[in-house]
Amino acid sequence: MSPRIVVAIGCALAGPLVFAGCGDGSTPNTQQAVPNGFLPYESDAAAAGVPDEAMEPAVTVPAPAVPSYQGSSLCRASRATCYPDDVINACDFAPDGVPADAAADAGFSFAPACHVVAGGLVPSTTCLPSTVAGMYASTCSHSTECSPGYECVDGGTCRHYCCGGNSACSDGQFCDAQPMAESPGTLVPVCLAQLPCVLLNDGSCPMTEQCSVVRDDGATSCVTVGTAQAGEPCESEHCARTLVCLGPQGSDPTTGLSLRRCQQLCLIGNPTACKSTGGTCIGTLPLFPNPFPNPAVGVCQ
Repeated sequence: MSPRIVVAIGCALAGPLVFAGCGDGSTPNTQQAVPNGFLPYESDAAAAGVPDEAMEPAVTVPAPAVPSYQGSSLCRASRATCYPDDVINACDFAPDGVPADAAADAGFSFAPACHVVAGGLVPSTTCLPSTVAGMYASTCSHSTECSPGYECVDGGTCRHYCCGGNSACSDGQFCDAQPMAESPGTLVPVCLAQLPCVLLNDGSCPMTEQCSVVRDDGATSCVTVGTAQAGEPCESEHCARTLVCLGPQGSDPTTGLSLRRCQQLCLIGNPTACKSTGGTCIGTLPLFPNPFPNPAVGVCQ
């Protein structure tokens, strides 16, 4: 049988089906080659070997949150971690990652307390053991001998932390930087008893101290004479004699420097009181709502 007859028989048996190569010998119609209702096949990215992951939109992973530090730069503390001023704080729930049921095994005899610790160039806070007996003015030699909210400072006494400033102290107290008993090179802000005195009166304080403004209402107390000069930060260093530390608690978020600065005290009745600074003796401080207890004293501005 000839090949041409075989082809004819195949086309006849196919009926309505269309086979490639079947026809009447005329020019093929390419439009009729695609059945009605179907579109020609087009390759997509998956067929080209592109992984499914590459077809999905990119997922942006947020950067870890940076802790927001509150109060004194001497503490570098955040309430998101633990805050030394607070008697009840994050340490009660997860002391340094130790589960609550394992707190006793970790050495927490009473309750874990938040403390400032020296670490490299800047301080940090951590949870340490504490004792219920170490309240204000209790004798101590180590941080762990003080109750939560208290620190053992130079002289061997427990004092209440005041990383947030005077608001953490009781009436008749003020916030001041003191060396830690176990680490004298590390200063921490704690509440001290006010010793009322007279500004620019050397006789109202011990020889190594001077009278300074210690509260926003103009209250005074004797403080240690330091070395910080006019215009210099005074959060971690006391001002030199005849200078007073003024300004809000805390540090500049950009520079990290203390917002408190030493300013020169002066007697308003002395026309040459501020000659060396080129300023004027102002009796009412803009940083305080009330005048000084001694209305004759101001600062050079």
